[in-house]
Amino acid sequence: MSEHSFLPSLILFVIATGLVARSMWTRRSIGLGGVYMLQLWILYASGACLRALPWAGLRNTSVALDGFAVSAYGAIAFAAGWCIRPYLFPLRSPRFVKQNPKLPGLYIASGLISYFLLKPTIGRLPTLQAITLVGAQLALAGLCLGAFLNWQRGGWKLLLKWSLPALLFPLVTVLHQGFLGYGVAALSMFAVFCATFVRPRWVVVVALVLAVYSGTSFTIAYLKNRPALRTAVWGGADWRTRIDELAKTVSIIEPFDVRNRTDIEIFNERMDQSPLLGLAVDRLSERGDYAHGETLLNALIGLVPRALWPNKPVGAGSGGLVSRYTGLHFARNTSVGVGQMMELYINFGTASVVVGLLVLGLLLGYSDEKAALLLHSGNWPYFVQWFLFGISFLQVGGSLIEAVSTAGASVATGHIVNSIIAARARAAERKKIVPAGELQAV
Repeated sequence: MSEHSFLPSLILFVIATGLVARSMWTRRSIGLGGVYMLQLWILYASGACLRALPWAGLRNTSVALDGFAVSAYGAIAFAAGWCIRPYLFPLRSPRFVKQNPKLPGLYIASGLISYFLLKPTIGRLPTLQAITLVGAQLALAGLCLGAFLNWQRGGWKLLLKWSLPALLFPLVTVLHQGFLGYGVAALSMFAVFCATFVRPRWVVVVALVLAVYSGTSFTIAYLKNRPALRTAVWGGADWRTRIDELAKTVSIIEPFDVRNRTDIEIFNERMDQSPLLGLAVDRLSERGDYAHGETLLNALIGLVPRALWPNKPVGAGSGGLVSRYTGLHFARNTSVGVGQMMELYINFGTASVVVGLLVLGLLLGYSDEKAALLLHSGNWPYFVQWFLFGISFLQVGGSLIEAVSTAGASVATGHIVNSIIAARARAAERKKIVPAGELQAV
């Protein structure tokens, strides 16, 4: 039976969210902290809130409360790191740099090329896989940059026009990969990014609440029809068949109802990570067989490109960590993400969760303000590099090795793309210069 109660953990979550939100709106920010807290709410706090409803009657509630309590400690530690970072590592605004206004379009084009052309081809090769995956995020970076510039130029009218393509992220990832989460994560980043500069703020708050509710309703419908959708996508069905399955999903959308036990059960079964974390907490409290830094070392090893270390003993993904530390066994070919919270816990317990999330808060806080200062100073290429680096750590439901290796790939990808764009710009400038011989002829 759990020794933890629901209310204290919820209070910690609310305080952590308030601290991060207030910090984002009182200094320059691109919203990384807001997206991280949003994912913590989706994966841990939302399920716990639904379990607290008198009519929910879900199984493993006491175990889930154990996991929720640990996630609450992590949330408040993340908020602490986010808020104290400016005092430990202060940043100064760089000088203003005038850039090419066509850069947003170039980044979007680069991202689309990487996602649709490079990822299915050369992206299958070692090391290049990570680079092409990060390269696809350039489309998100370009959309965010374009939204910021168009808000400055024309306010709501231009921003709304620029925002429409962002709504396609979930549709593209569902139809192309069979996964909704990737597209929702990108759309969430875009929405929170815009929330950092759009005014008035009450409109932003209302819009975000409506977006979360609408997204939850769509997610429930998607989960109901997910097997058929994935059968079509993974089975190589043509685009018409895939779109038909997506249309069926849209046709069964109903407003999410907290009084509907079916909706609650579907959400908790697929989204709530508190029970898994709670099982790991209970199992380790009995056995004490912690990882003692094993997965943290593997995350650092993940920084080494496989092109330099072909037989590298670690790879992306969670492996069998969830089964190993929860005692659960899953169907073959079923992938269950360990999540950053559980991975930190299985190393040294609650202490490693607190320290790990504190460090993540410091790191994301630094990346966030650095990217924001570069954005507002007009240094957009370096903004994109820091943007890519920062969103690498937003994989809350994934493993640390995925976050760290993606961060490493983001540094390489940003440098490569910016070098290509800069080289093209220099070549274009040279073409504008009239040769001396032509001047003499004139």
